[in-house]
Amino acid sequence: MASCEEMLMGIFDTRNRIVRQLKEQQQLFDQALHSSLLLRGIQPPAWLSGARATTVTGDRCHP
Repeated sequence: MASCEEMLMGIFDTRNRIVRQLKEQQQLFDQALHSSLLLRGIQPPAWLSGARATTVTGDRCHP
């Protein structure tokens, strides 16, 4: 029975690791897209910023 429990724990650990990696990749992509839009002079939509509001003053971005 212990080996079955270990196998299930391994499956759930792997699933959780994959979910964390996907969330991190999504955040990195959102940040990259947000930055690219700002560099091109395009105001990113509010939904792209999420909880992180960014204001642009001069040549600086302030989260």
